[in-house]
Amino acid sequence: MSYFNQSFLIVWCIALLFFQGCTEENPDVSSEPVLNIQDVVTSLPGQRLQVSGLISDPAGIATVEIEYLDWSLDKVIKLKETPTQYDFHYEFDVPGEAEVNSVHEFRLSATNQAGLSTTKTIQVSLSADNQAPQIVIASPSDGGTYIAGPDSEFTLAFEVNDPSNIAYVKVVGGGLLETIELADQSYSFSRDLDFSVAGVVTFQITAADAVGNLSTKTISVNVEESLTFPAMYLADIAEESALTSDVMGVPLPALSSTTEGEEGKVFTIKYYSPAANTEVRFVPQKSSFKPFVFGSTTPGELAISTDGAIDAIVLEEKGYYEISMNLITMTYTTTPYQPTDATFDFVQVVGTGVEIGGASTCASNADPATEQCWHFGSGKRLTKDPDNPYRFTGQMTLKDQGNGGSNGFILNSNDAGWSPFWRFDAVETSIAVPNGGTDYTFTADVYGVYQVVFDTHLNRIQIKK
Repeated sequence: MSYFNQSFLIVWCIALLFFQGCTEENPDVSSEPVLNIQDVVTSLPGQRLQVSGLISDPAGIATVEIEYLDWSLDKVIKLKETPTQYDFHYEFDVPGEAEVNSVHEFRLSATNQAGLSTTKTIQVSLSADNQAPQIVIASPSDGGTYIAGPDSEFTLAFEVNDPSNIAYVKVVGGGLLETIELADQSYSFSRDLDFSVAGVVTFQITAADAVGNLSTKTISVNVEESLTFPAMYLADIAEESALTSDVMGVPLPALSSTTEGEEGKVFTIKYYSPAANTEVRFVPQKSSFKPFVFGSTTPGELAISTDGAIDAIVLEEKGYYEISMNLITMTYTTTPYQPTDATFDFVQVVGTGVEIGGASTCASNADPATEQCWHFGSGKRLTKDPDNPYRFTGQMTLKDQGNGGSNGFILNSNDAGWSPFWRFDAVETSIAVPNGGTDYTFTADVYGVYQVVFDTHLNRIQIKK
């Protein structure tokens, strides 16, 4: 190659290198960043908000800035390698005190390496719906027990609410397979259900809102065959421990119907409500609320529980009631009435190992110097209720009289003779038998101080802690 050609080639290469270098150091400044970011972002107060998208510019992106000074937000992101495309993603916490359904405008800017910028306003709406529909079940109670009978055993009833509108509600179980399509913010479901076969019945309730949030609730109930009990008792206490801490009368025995087909299923009891809104329950076993206790969630309708917890039957007024419960129809009645039988001026306790209000029934009323147990002259009187002439109360202490453990008592209303008197049923000692029955005798296991309540109209006695 000639000298001239070699020189020309060298000059041409140098020029080419110079031109390429200038092209790399001086980008096309006519481009501007393109912000492909959503126009509206939704969230809620106290939640984490996300803003994301793609920012691009052939000249290379140098910085990105997001700003909203009302929430003290001013963030500048400097990019080291000035990419032509940048996946923007930024998260921050929405202030908890921000107002629901309020709207806020954020400023988002991107600047290329030539100093040209593009700004976009992003609207932040605090109205995002990520809350599932609310399902509130009114009945039946989860885990409750119901008696199979000729009519419906219970009503499946629930409410569904969602501010974004409910799309559908689905009910499965107990013979139901229903899907209800909706476009409302609230929905009420109610269906009376009747079962002919005993067993466990499970219901699954699903609700979806308009944006796809789901809620599901599952409940199970026990359906029993018609129950028959050899005995039934009224419990006027709320704590199960009171069923075993008394001497007698807690709970009080009810009477079974003797009508054919009602034996062991229909019971009645007369009871004195000492105050308005007295709460009572029925139990077929004396010492526990399990396995069965009967109360009520709807006036007039019996409810049954197997876990020991149930709402009580409420006696709204003070006074006497005849209460009837029917396990065939699962209903009850409370009928007020006024007694008309004769009253007594006083009732006293006669016996040994007993104190009434701290006074021993062995200290003679006739002769204080003489100790004479089991004598009407040594009886100690209970206090007559000023609001009820049939009711007598007092503090009773049961103890050892030092007579070898032969302690017991009866009641009478004559300090000059034995009659009229009351002794007690040999099996149900809370039943006082006028001028009959047997003496009540006690041993060391019941020594202690109690409250005694005796009703001469009901002929029932309660001795309880």
